[in-house]
Amino acid sequence: MNEMTLGTLASAGIVVLAVHCFLWMFGGRTGTKKLWRRYVGSAVGGTYVNIMSVITNVWGAWLLAVLPALIIGSSMGYGGDTTGEKVIRRTLFCLGNTAAGIFCCLHFGGVCWWLFIAHVVVAVGSIILGVKNPVHAAPEEVFVCATLNLILYAYPFVRVVM
Repeated sequence: MNEMTLGTLASAGIVVLAVHCFLWMFGGRTGTKKLWRRYVGSAVGGTYVNIMSVITNVWGAWLLAVLPALIIGSSMGYGGDTTGEKVIRRTLFCLGNTAAGIFCCLHFGGVCWWLFIAHVVVAVGSIILGVKNPVHAAPEEVFVCATLNLILYAYPFVRVVM
């Protein structure tokens, strides 16, 4: 696959990531249905990883587990009134997202395990920043979704390049 095609596919991933993050944030607002966060946003992310893997000819059955991992992680409560509650809920969310990364690594192997280390570091950072919560909930949720899922979206591309 040529560089122009890979760059175009990666650029499309940024658009998909924006949609995914919007749906995840939207589903967390008062008065909206949680299905936007839990199922629709997760479906966008899980489908993207699988479609990019098919297009780049690196798809495998382990990638089918990405979607349920994202749904489970996105179904966990994210906020909390106490520090302990925030840490537990945000950790469960990040475990769902990093589990999706593990499934990618189990399929792709190799250098993707190094990417997984970065995935875990970002997850831990998002837990810490989330507990300190330096910004209001809506933009913070978009930031957390974007950073975690940007890494998740990168797995098929790292495998193609390496």
